[in-house]
Amino acid sequence: MDYGDYADTYFDLADKIENLFQRPVDLVTDKSLSNPYFIDSINKTKTYFMDIEIKKYLFDIRESIDSIEKYLGDKRDFKSVYS
Repeated sequence: MDYGDYADTYFDLADKIENLFQRPVDLVTDKSLSNPYFIDSINKTKTYFMDIEIKKYLFDIRESIDSIEKYLGDKRDFKSVYS
């Protein structure tokens, strides 16, 4: 992903999360951090908005969707599949 697409995706995600929680958020990536004091401060105050069970559930849904799309191929209309 080039820098322009990365930035667009990053800010789009931040906006969507802020809209979801109706509060400001700071999205921080591990690669963007270098100051050990700042890293320590973040680690003490960070909040995960999704626990591992939800991540697994969403991953399973994504795999199911991929399997269905692979099975259907170019046919996206379920009526044509069951006719």
